[in-house]
Amino acid sequence: MENKISTLNLIIILLLFSTNCFCQHSVIKNDLSESNITGEVKNIEFGKYEINYDEGSDTILLREWKLYYDIYGNMIKSINLDFDNEMIRIFKFNKKNEKIKITEFKIFRGDTLNCSTSTFKYNSIGQKISSEEKCCDKDKQCYLFYHYVNFYDDRGFIYRYISFDKSGTQTDDLYIPVEYVQNKRTYWGSGGKNSKYEFVSYFDKSDRVIESTTYFDGKVIATSDVTYDTLGRMIKERRFDNEDKEYKGKWTWIYKYDTNGNHIDLIGKNDLGEKEINYAKYDFDIKGNWTKRWHFRDQKLIYITERKFSYY
Repeated sequence: MENKISTLNLIIILLLFSTNCFCQHSVIKNDLSESNITGEVKNIEFGKYEINYDEGSDTILLREWKLYYDIYGNMIKSINLDFDNEMIRIFKFNKKNEKIKITEFKIFRGDTLNCSTSTFKYNSIGQKISSEEKCCDKDKQCYLFYHYVNFYDDRGFIYRYISFDKSGTQTDDLYIPVEYVQNKRTYWGSGGKNSKYEFVSYFDKSDRVIESTTYFDGKVIATSDVTYDTLGRMIKERRFDNEDKEYKGKWTWIYKYDTNGNHIDLIGKNDLGEKEINYAKYDFDIKGNWTKRWHFRDQKLIYITERKFSYY
């Protein structure tokens, strides 16, 4: 996301992703398993193409990227290619396989425009307690871009964070009041309980969100309720967002997967009579990883994505 994250959105992001309770399977968690990729992968080369029906169904290369992994399944390098632009990221992990450093280079026609380095620290149970980013321009002038410190409650959610600006001066010390009643969690936007924003979520026994409602000034502006299968995959979602300009009304989405866990169908319809059908077809290699995907929307081919794997 290129735009600045507002304080409200930051609160939502912190609370949704600060918990570490969603480990349902015995599968080793790493970057490969998170992407539903099997085998000891060394690198993957991607190419994504759009179908240009204005030019006789020709394919247009949208972007290329390459991902590199260590023997533990952690991504250690990524290269994103977009015509004359190139983005290189290098990742470093500690002995616990926690991501502690990201170095990023932006290159245009062979010239390095700038670079940045992000560092992360964790507590003894793997919660990220601080993050910091330093940026350097093409003249190698470096400065602090941001620094955050996080505090967690006993259920694994962030209840406070402190931020610092480029000069190292503290700019925010935000408390996020959270209330728990059995499987219900309520929290508020900036300003605590006096905020016009209120967020209410319900969790199942696996600590997954199954229902959420957002209020503004006492009125409902967004709702969502989710159903999971026995493998923990989302199979149904009913969603309403008053601020969503593309998907208006109350939508119901049905998700379907193949035997390898790849997403093959996404069918949605709303209370206004509108309907959208997305589905995908795949080719696979001998490891069971897909190497080509065709993405269709309402019976029309939209994208083709190709992947080339190299294994250890």
